[in-house]
Amino acid sequence: MSEATEAFGDYTRAVADCRTAVFAAREGLTPIDAADGERFVAALIEGSLRFVHQDPAQPTFVPWTTAERRWMDNGRDSAYWIAAVDGRRRYRMHGRRGTECYLSFTVYAGSPGHPESVAENINHLDLGAAAGGAYTVEIAPPADACYVIARQYYLDPDADRAATMHIHAVDGPAPDGPGRDRHDAGWRAAAEFLDAMSQPRSGGGTRPRWVSTIPNVMGDPSAWSADQGGGRGTPDQVYAMGPYALEEDEALVVDVTFPPCAYAGVALWNRFSQTIDARLHRSTLNHRQAVVDADGVARVVVAHRDPGVPNWVDTGGRPRGSLYWRFLLAERLPSPLRSQVVRLADLPGP
Repeated sequence: MSEATEAFGDYTRAVADCRTAVFAAREGLTPIDAADGERFVAALIEGSLRFVHQDPAQPTFVPWTTAERRWMDNGRDSAYWIAAVDGRRRYRMHGRRGTECYLSFTVYAGSPGHPESVAENINHLDLGAAAGGAYTVEIAPPADACYVIARQYYLDPDADRAATMHIHAVDGPAPDGPGRDRHDAGWRAAAEFLDAMSQPRSGGGTRPRWVSTIPNVMGDPSAWSADQGGGRGTPDQVYAMGPYALEEDEALVVDVTFPPCAYAGVALWNRFSQTIDARLHRSTLNHRQAVVDADGVARVVVAHRDPGVPNWVDTGGRPRGSLYWRFLLAERLPSPLRSQVVRLADLPGP
């Protein structure tokens, strides 16, 4: 068996194992959960092929998530791109900012499936470019670098203009062309991604402080760090997360005070870390959209149907899922998120 066939065999084995692992890791799935799971498996397989097509000698930014290919995303409020890099070259990134509220480039090192560290993080403040302004920045990835992810967040995704971005290798070995070694590496990276994403992670036995496992209770807001789960996070983010479990006549009410920041918001996830389809449901809410009271508190209401109050986010009929909170470039840590389950009939009016 040739080396190329072995590499492809690693990938086909990962594909064959992916669906089984995804469903085995989650018990008590409803029919709508199972349908989400099938789409999640399809998204992982499609996304894994990014690693096969990418070439660190001639990189280009391609969409990492899309409206249909989603994992650990923030729905319509964000867009991610990915480009392969390696430690043998320096790279120049350039483009022009739009009206996004946050833009960053994060270089990851280690396993493509679940990177162990952030090698470099450059956000729009570091770039020094205002809205509409041009930017140029160079990066020198470490030896074990795997890729750079570009993030954009929007406060008004219907109206905000996206930044443009380009990446070029400025030195290092000449491109090898579409040879066996590069494709072998791509198939193996794709297999690592499928293996890593097929089941929920717990940070190697250490669950991050910001993650709660108690239904309808949120974790304590805290900053991303490599020693608390690692992965494709960014040092610019403060996170909080907690599962919800609701009956048809119940609502989860979460009180949040947004600190000054570039972006803050909550995304409602299904059982597979996918934002509930924002094309069909109001599954995200950011700090500009949220209605706050006189004390600056936003009361976010999670429910299966519109209760006629501000700040409702829609489960899309899913009895279980998660709330994933992000606070980008926050000037201070958010206060703990207070939550309670109430009857829909007991919710106060608008």
